[in-house]
Amino acid sequence: MKHYLNAGEIARLEGIGKATVTRYIKDGVFDDVRKVARQWRIPIPSYERWRESTKLKNNQAENPREEDHHG
Repeated sequence: MKHYLNAGEIARLEGIGKATVTRYIKDGVFDDVRKVARQWRIPIPSYERWRESTKLKNNQAENPREEDHHG
């Protein structure tokens, strides 16, 4: 069973550039990242946590709370 994804795999899954994923790695977005043989290894649970937090942020941006109008 695979335990890690590399930056290119995450880029393909998310439809973003590998450079963006690398920037996220350097910014500390993912936990417990390792560099092996010049390739980043991102633990799948770390990727999943990031994915879930991103989904929640996107959902909040798409569905802002409607203000309660009385009157």
